[in-house]
Amino acid sequence: MNEQHDMPNDADGPLAVPPKSSLKSRVVWPLVFVMVGIGSWGLVNFMATRSANAGGAPGGGEVLQGWETQLRAGFARAEAEGKPLLVYFTAEWCPPCQDFKAGVLTQPAVDAELKDKTVPLVIDTDTLGRPDRQAELQLMTLMNVQGIPDMYLFSAQGRPMAQYRYDMMSRDPVADFTGWLSEVVPAAAPATQPAE
Repeated sequence: MNEQHDMPNDADGPLAVPPKSSLKSRVVWPLVFVMVGIGSWGLVNFMATRSANAGGAPGGGEVLQGWETQLRAGFARAEAEGKPLLVYFTAEWCPPCQDFKAGVLTQPAVDAELKDKTVPLVIDTDTLGRPDRQAELQLMTLMNVQGIPDMYLFSAQGRPMAQYRYDMMSRDPVADFTGWLSEVVPAAAPATQPAE
């Protein structure tokens, strides 16, 4: 017993009086819980987007069917077909990249126009540490790619022609991209019919 107040002195027991909470603890803990909640929500959304766009090939698999994945093969095909090479730098972990693929690049009209006017090539930046990806890593360094998604257009001879950066805040990203593509790549000339 505490002789001064005739109360039990049980600082750790069931009769202990909790200390007054400080302003810091009343503010910090709710903020921590809110931040954890927001982070969890963001992770769940990202994983849902990723699983919806996942595939087996570099840069999103099935999302970009028919795209080249090796730089040398892309330039060889561009030269053989007489078309510019469109190089798209991306990564699986990149939400804006996944948004650009799903919302723009896989739209049937965009996909058809891309393949009609260019030789599209996707470079998954996560694979650039492999020995077989040195040409792609050198191109990324040469073009000073500092953020993704990023796109460059090259002539069939390898001369840089234009750059496109995806704007997630655009009201009409499909129109933005197809407008840019039409501006930098002239329409394919109609095939000439042999004279009769």
